[in-house]
Amino acid sequence: MFKDIMARFGKGSSRVDLVLSKTEIPLGERLEGELQLHGGSVDQTIQEIRIEFYFEIKSNDKVHTHLVAVIPYQASFLLRADQKRRVPFYLNIPTDLPLSNPDIRYFFTTKLSIAGALDQTDQDEIKILPPERLERILHAFYQLGLKEASHSRFFNGETQEFYFTPTVFLADVASEVIFMVAMEPERVRLVLEMELMTTKEERFVDMEVTLPNHLISQPATLVPYLQEALNHLASVGRKQNQKRKILGGIGGFAAEALGSLGDLFSKRSNQTAIGKFISQILGNDKK
Repeated sequence: MFKDIMARFGKGSSRVDLVLSKTEIPLGERLEGELQLHGGSVDQTIQEIRIEFYFEIKSNDKVHTHLVAVIPYQASFLLRADQKRRVPFYLNIPTDLPLSNPDIRYFFTTKLSIAGALDQTDQDEIKILPPERLERILHAFYQLGLKEASHSRFFNGETQEFYFTPTVFLADVASEVIFMVAMEPERVRLVLEMELMTTKEERFVDMEVTLPNHLISQPATLVPYLQEALNHLASVGRKQNQKRKILGGIGGFAAEALGSLGDLFSKRSNQTAIGKFISQILGNDKK
C-alpha cells in the first residue's frame, strides 16, 4: 500500500527514456532510436506514450517554441513492477527546417501518462546539420578561403543566410559573401550576395546560380565553378535595389510556423541585430 501511494506521487513510479542512435542528424535524414520503459516499484497502467518534437528560437532575448511533430503511442497496457520494455522509434527529419545554430535548437519531449499517478517526462536535444549536398558546397567555400562567420546561418524570417569572410580570394574586393539556398531533388539553387569594398551607395550585388547534383558530387569541378561565379558577381553582379528572396529556401517551416514576418532586423541596417527578428506572432519586440 505504501509503495502504491508513493508511486502515485512519482516516487518509485514507472519512467521512460528516449534513446536516440545519434544526437546530430543531417536535414532530411531518418533519425532512429527506441523508447525504453522502466517499471517502478509497483504495477502501473500506462495510458499513453507521446513524443513531441519541438524547435526553439531566440529573438530579442525572448525564447519562442513551436511544435514540429507528434509521435503518439496510443495503446494502453500494464507495466509490471521492475519490468523493462523497448519500443522502436524513428522520425524522418523534415527538409524545410532551419539548421541548428546558437539561436535555434531542437528537442524531443517524451511524456508517459500513468493512470492515477503523476506523468513522467524525458527531454532530449538534437542538432540538425546541413544535408550532404549543402555540406559539399560549404566545403567548397572553405577551400576557396572563405571563412564562415560567427553570425552565419542567421534565420531572416523566411530562410537562413550563410555569411562568409574572404581571407585570400576576394579579400581585396569584398568584405562579405552571403548566400541563401534552396534544395531541390536534382539541383541546388544559390542566391549569392556580396558586399563590395566601396564607399558607393550601391555596394551590394547579387546573382542566382544553379548547381546540378552531378556538379556538386565532383569537388574538383565544383570549386572552380563557384570561384568563377563569385568573380563574375564581384565584377558584373546585379546591383541590389532591394534584398532578393529565394523560393523554397531552407527554414520554410519556421517561416510558416512563426507567421508573417513583416519587419526584420537586418544586419545591413543594424549591426547589433544579427540573429534577431520581429513578427506579430512573436509579440511586439520593438517596444
